[in-house]
Amino acid sequence: MPTVRDPAGGTSTWRVAASARRSGSPRPVVRPVVRPVEGRGTTGPTDPAPAGTLAGMRGRRVGWAVAAGYLLGTTPVADLVARRLSGGAVDLRRSGSGNPGTANAAQVLGARAGALVLAGDVAKGAAACAVGAVVAGPVGAHVAGTASVVGHCYPVWTGFRGGKGVAASVGQCLATFPAYFPIDAAVAVATAAVPGWRRRAFAA
Repeated sequence: MPTVRDPAGGTSTWRVAASARRSGSPRPVVRPVVRPVEGRGTTGPTDPAPAGTLAGMRGRRVGWAVAAGYLLGTTPVADLVARRLSGGAVDLRRSGSGNPGTANAAQVLGARAGALVLAGDVAKGAAACAVGAVVAGPVGAHVAGTASVVGHCYPVWTGFRGGKGVAASVGQCLATFPAYFPIDAAVAVATAAVPGWRRRAFAA
């Protein structure tokens, strides 16, 4: 009997009925008999994973993205820049406003220090989004970016005393919602241009 490969993965044997072989029969009558291939079936390895298992895997990946984003956010960029430029003589947490951020770094150590702190904080917010995207896709990018801002503001290494999170949130915005960045930048420039608001920014 001729044997053909069934598209579903089994083997079909086409049996010609005895009645079809009688003389005068207009055409043979065939009946397919499908035998499942080993390893295929309701419990085979090719079956899709249960919905609960997939949801659990996604949840774990999002959790890892949050953890990675938070840890990146706790990177003490301002402290590292201050230590590098002052040879360890200046602690931004004990100088100026006491805030380890761009404004205080610029006020205490100069514009170059402020620019370096700004670039570093923006970069770590964007990097957190990139890592989150690799770990858990678009959702991971958003939650990791948010977690990096939280890590910047509340780093576990310094007793949850950190910066204001403005630059880190800019990095998140650039990575996950770049269309909003011009608006964010315009607000920052307008704030810096108003003397009263500028003093408040340095005080923060």
